[in-house]
Amino acid sequence: MEHPTSKLFSLKIRVTMFGVSKFQPRGGADSRTFEYKFKIRCNSCNTVSEDTIAVSLGEKKVCKCKNRTCCAQGNITLEPGHGREVSENDNMKFVPLMRFRCMGFYPQEFEFGDDWAATLKDREDEMNFQENLWHFENGSVLLKHNGDAASVYNLDSVFECIEKRISMI
Repeated sequence: MEHPTSKLFSLKIRVTMFGVSKFQPRGGADSRTFEYKFKIRCNSCNTVSEDTIAVSLGEKKVCKCKNRTCCAQGNITLEPGHGREVSENDNMKFVPLMRFRCMGFYPQEFEFGDDWAATLKDREDEMNFQENLWHFENGSVLLKHNGDAASVYNLDSVFECIEKRISMI
C-alpha cells in the first residue's frame, strides 16, 4: 500500500574549491543521465536502508521497506528546475541541487560518486571527474594536468524538508 503523505526535499550541497570556478553533476543539475544516489528511511518504522538507491530524472523509483514487520511501500521522483551548479562565490555555502518528491520514504546520506564536472578558473572548458586527469584522495578530488592545479574538497550534503502535503488517493 502506498503511503498517503508526500514530502518535498531539497538536496543541498557544499564544497570547498581551489582553482575551480564551477562544480556540478556532469551535464548539469537537471541531467537525465546523472544518478542521485542515497539511502532511504522508512516513514512508517524509521528503518534506514543498508544499501543506496539510485534515481534519475524521469524515473519514479518504487521503494519497499526491508523491515520484515513493516512492509511499507512508496516512491521517490525528482523535480527538475530547482538546482544549480556551485560557483566560486558559493565556496562552503549550501547550494540547492535537486528536489525530491517522496512518498513513504525520506532520502538520507547522499553519495557524491564520480559523475561530476568542474570548470577551472581562467578556462572555459569543463573537465569531467571520470576522465583520468582527476585523482580521488581521502574525500578530495585533485587535478594536476598541464600545469593546472585544482581541487574540490570538504564535500558535504543535506536533505532539507521544504514541504509536506497530503495526497488525494
